[in-house]
Amino acid sequence: MLNTFKLEASQLDQLLYFADNIAYFGFQTQDEPLFVLYQMEPIMAMICPDALQRFRKAFKLTPAPREDGETEPEYDEDDLETPDNLRRNVPSDLTELRYCYRLCQPSFLLIGLKKFIEDFYGFSAAKLKEYSPNEKQAVWEKPIVTRKQMNKFHPGIVVEFVVKDYKKQLDEFLNAEFLVKKFLGVS
Repeated sequence: MLNTFKLEASQLDQLLYFADNIAYFGFQTQDEPLFVLYQMEPIMAMICPDALQRFRKAFKLTPAPREDGETEPEYDEDDLETPDNLRRNVPSDLTELRYCYRLCQPSFLLIGLKKFIEDFYGFSAAKLKEYSPNEKQAVWEKPIVTRKQMNKFHPGIVVEFVVKDYKKQLDEFLNAEFLVKKFLGVS
């Protein structure tokens, strides 16, 4: 199921269904959710930076002119990725930005799922780093004795996108100001 997140052609509602099922799967030992988190890491390392880079390209972020009129060949992303600079760089045709935002949805979904599983089972960053599926099974075969009582898994931003898409309201929803705000929240 997790490999489906790598495919650009995957249906977002299907990914949402998979993520929801993974979030509430009845894991019995620590190894099971840790293995899922372990498998998520390379997928996230592949799709998250790619989606962010496409977003930057769609905004056509370029270095700001220097006082002498030249542009810097190297630039600091923090200097370019300001609300004002992004608003100036919003293209008149939002098709590419909307497409990039669509491509970010699996990233948002995986990030939310990872955080939910970590919190639900009480895994620390140290425990995640320590985990290796190649270790002796006895180390991680401890039964899960506690599951934290917490909010339900609800990737609101993805659900909202799917609902707007279903209602054919994405063009109004994904306006220039919204895309700028979301880019600043992503990067």
